[in-house]
Amino acid sequence: MSPKAFLDRLDEISREIARREDRAGTLRHLAASLPSMIRRDTRVQVSPRPDRLESLLSEAVDEERRADALREEHGDLLVTLGLALSRLPDPRMARLLELRYLAGWPWEDVAGEMCLSLSRIFKLHRQAMSLLPDFPDAPAN
Repeated sequence: MSPKAFLDRLDEISREIARREDRAGTLRHLAASLPSMIRRDTRVQVSPRPDRLESLLSEAVDEERRADALREEHGDLLVTLGLALSRLPDPRMARLLELRYLAGWPWEDVAGEMCLSLSRIFKLHRQAMSLLPDFPDAPAN
């Protein structure tokens, strides 16, 4: 897998973890608020979905488990990337890639942090990407 594809996969996993965590939180919130949605002074003979609370909690647990699996994959990819970055000849290259791809900073902020012009940042980026090895294929989920 090319360095760019590897970094894109890392970003994709980060976004997917956040999405699943948000969904699990929303499902748990809905499950917690479900009992209060039924007015206490209303007599309910039959609930239209008596299994809804269990279903919401089950979905939340499934999302959390999937997020955990993605976190494990993300950690493995970070270790692989860290090793590759440590082998770059210029520590500024590693710092640039960390800020841009791991921290998700915009180019202008990376340039400001590193006290370099945008054109110099782009040139350093091209050099760093050309020096990174091809990475083993990561499973797409």
